[in-house]
Amino acid sequence: MKNIELTLAKDIFKKDYRWLDRDFKKGEHVNLHNGSPHGCISKNGIACETDENDSFFELPATALSLRHEGKDFGIFMTEQKMGHQLFYCKEFPIDHMDLLTKTQSNIHLIDSKKSKPDYKTENQILKVIIKNGNLVSELGQLEDVAPLF
Repeated sequence: MKNIELTLAKDIFKKDYRWLDRDFKKGEHVNLHNGSPHGCISKNGIACETDENDSFFELPATALSLRHEGKDFGIFMTEQKMGHQLFYCKEFPIDHMDLLTKTQSNIHLIDSKKSKPDYKTENQILKVIIKNGNLVSELGQLEDVAPLF
């Protein structure tokens, strides 16, 4: 099974996340944990592992990014369902708080009549489904996520 590589989008310090054994620096790579996290990961975290360590650990989802078709996408929201994980991602640069506000408040905050030609691009998201170690991704719009709340 191929490792799914994630990249740190910002520095994560042990002093802020006491369960970590060390600091993680922006640009550093970690792998998505392939096994079961046994219910130990919070809804805002992702189970990760490194090549140097067999055990998994939690990193905040919003501190991680993944690469899709040559572009880096920041993870702004996750869902954990029976047997699979969903990551909702946006191409950098992103404002995590703005995205969460839009998705949690509802789609009425998103102006679908916006006349700017880049409307589709700026509201484009990448939905990644990871099931049994396989990654399936599809591009969508922020409106597709908002009705989930």
